Amino acid sequence: MEIVQKGRPLHVEVRQNTRLTAIKEWVRGHLEQRKRKAKRAQTIAIIMNLPEDIRRDIGIVDDSWMHQQN
Repeated sequence: MEIVQKGRPLHVEVRQNTRLTAIKEWVRGHLEQRKRKAKRAQTIAIIMNLPEDIRRDIGIVDDSWMHQQN
């Protein structure tokens, strides 16, 4: 008895799996980046809602700290 093979060659399946993996990794990275941005925005909102004297006590005098890239 013969083993029935799929209609498409193996290299097509490998390419599709590689493409799928690349898409999954891109989506994962994109979601992580959005999460980091949301966390940063939340931190900025919390600090900006603090009274001026408390911000001064922790060393935040103006808004230049918001523009620093970490």
